[in-house]
Amino acid sequence: MQTHRKSCLRRAAVEGRDRRPSVLCVDDDPEILRALAIRLRNFDLEVLCASYGMQGITLAEHRPPDLVITDLRMPRGHGSRVVERLKQSEATASIPIIVLTGDRSFRVRRLLVELGVADYLLKPLSFTRLERIIGQYVDLRDSAAADSIVASPRHNSAAVGFDGTQSTTDEPAARLPVSNSPKTPMRRFHGRGE
Repeated sequence: MQTHRKSCLRRAAVEGRDRRPSVLCVDDDPEILRALAIRLRNFDLEVLCASYGMQGITLAEHRPPDLVITDLRMPRGHGSRVVERLKQSEATASIPIIVLTGDRSFRVRRLLVELGVADYLLKPLSFTRLERIIGQYVDLRDSAAADSIVASPRHNSAAVGFDGTQSTTDEPAARLPVSNSPKTPMRRFHGRGE
């Protein structure tokens, strides 16, 4: 976790001071993409958006981000397939991946641990917790730039449009236990309390 953040900061220093960390958001729900984009625009990040799995894989391979946030269940590229492909590619294997899912089953938790995701959160999202997790992997500096959203060439622009509204899903999420196996980088499971 800290190693990747340090490598991102070193890469930014080598590529120039103006390089912003990039986050790729992959979700088939335009409202989730829009909410992520609105929340992340407050930080000095370049936000890339893809509306389905294969689009996210292609974008990550051609323009490797510093962090990937992906939904688990999507048409045209399931989230587990996105994680597998990114972990298999030499260019993207070290990129931390955060998975968003509404599935609370043990089977899914085990699958995500086996895939080696950095972390995952249950939907509905706690954006406060998500920001805290993102901050473990990239530098979240405040930004006055509201135009830091970059859509992929075939992206539905309605998914990242801005009307100034903020999400109201900042309720605290209860932490649920998950194996702390040293074989996987994932250390926790986040979800809403019962």
